[in-house]
Amino acid sequence: MEANFTPTQSEYKELGAFRFWCQKVLPMVYDDSLSYYEVLGKLVNYLNSVIENTNAMGKDVTSLYEAYELLQGYVNNYFNSLDVQDEINNKLDQMAEDNSLSALIAPFIPGFVEEWLNQNVTPTTPVVDASLSIGGAAADAKATGDMFITTPKVKSITGGSLAEQEGNTISRISNFSTSNLVDLPDTLKSSTKYGWVVTYGTVNKMQIIYSTTDYPYYQRFYHASTGSWTDWSTNITVNTPTIESYTGGTLMANQPVNTIARISSIKSLGITDAPQDRIDSDVYCWLATYGSANKFQVLYFSSGFTIYQRFYHASTETWTSWATTDYEHVAKVVSYTGGTLMANQPANTIAR
Repeated sequence: MEANFTPTQSEYKELGAFRFWCQKVLPMVYDDSLSYYEVLGKLVNYLNSVIENTNAMGKDVTSLYEAYELLQGYVNNYFNSLDVQDEINNKLDQMAEDNSLSALIAPFIPGFVEEWLNQNVTPTTPVVDASLSIGGAAADAKATGDMFITTPKVKSITGGSLAEQEGNTISRISNFSTSNLVDLPDTLKSSTKYGWVVTYGTVNKMQIIYSTTDYPYYQRFYHASTGSWTDWSTNITVNTPTIESYTGGTLMANQPVNTIARISSIKSLGITDAPQDRIDSDVYCWLATYGSANKFQVLYFSSGFTIYQRFYHASTETWTSWATTDYEHVAKVVSYTGGTLMANQPANTIAR
């Protein structure tokens, strides 16, 4: 909102000289005092001087009024075009560069920060993080790897479409026939049985429906590139993946399904269908391959928290591009630390 303090200017009328005419009458004076005519002449002269000064003052006031309006317009324009947030950001950047910001904030940092670090972090290489909250640090169980197997969250079905289910969830369908789910397999729409639908992935997705009895498992895939789901298929094998040696050669696509394989080095094995930003990776990783006709691969690395996934579509005989994803509930690949009792092994770990 612009400021406007401009007063209303009164109109100045320029006055002309006072002019007069006097008829002299004899005698005008009989002593040394001024005659009425002389007094009147001096008074007129003085009055004309006052008029001249008043006119000059009026012009000065008008000039001052115009200068004030120019100043007010400049101020309004300056603040209208001023980006205060940008100025603040520039000042903070400057203070960060010359360390004045650190000096300003340091006295207000509470002492519990140092106390927390002393309690939870061991200064080794890499540091050991007992709180399990520092990215890039080793966990208190001395983890040698990062995120590995997703534990889906249990959710409830609220009708509508199965396609609306969040990734990495398990949802219970209490009665297929009354669920009002529009995208159930046709053979399940009349079933009064209950079952579960498991949804994996975030960008590209895979869904599996498990029924209690009498019905096979159903599986379908969502392709983010086309924005569509495949048809439901019963040509799947649902089992627990086995840990096997990597046998895919230069193509991860050749790895047998339902296996979890350790890859010592993508670079040394010359694997050509790895994610492009990992093609020169020398660290070991794990490749999990699920499915049968349609497939789902997940790639986990021993360092860094990025997980990669892709899908194979049997109908087009093509793989999707690798996509990165994050999971909320994960197990870590760690060294075995249980000693003589497996019960002592830390929770949420996979140990060799």
